[in-house]
Amino acid sequence: LPSTEDSSDNGQKVQISQNQPKNPQISQSNSHLPKKRWRPTTDDLLILKSSFATNQFPSSSDQTNLQSKLKSKVTEKQISAWFIHHREKLRKLKNHHHHHDAHDANLDQSLQSRQ
Repeated sequence: LPSTEDSSDNGQKVQISQNQPKNPQISQSNSHLPKKRWRPTTDDLLILKSSFATNQFPSSSDQTNLQSKLKSKVTEKQISAWFIHHREKLRKLKNHHHHHDAHDANLDQSLQSRQ
């Protein structure tokens, strides 16, 4: 139902739209929406990776220090998440390479035994 009619106090019919929110200020507020995803700039990545190379587990004060060095507006929580995800990425790469190295060694052994 796109609209309904209602009677006002003076007897006139008033059209009420069902598609519009009752309180327009609530609908315009973006407080319920998640923050836009942070994507570090190239300069930010250089700073983050340099810091990561020095210390993979920065303290809260280290993160605050990083926060002031980065060009983007970013929270400590976002910096912390970047470090967590970067450690996980390196762990996966290390496991992936280790798996391929073991596979290559098994392949070499298999080929040598056939000769």
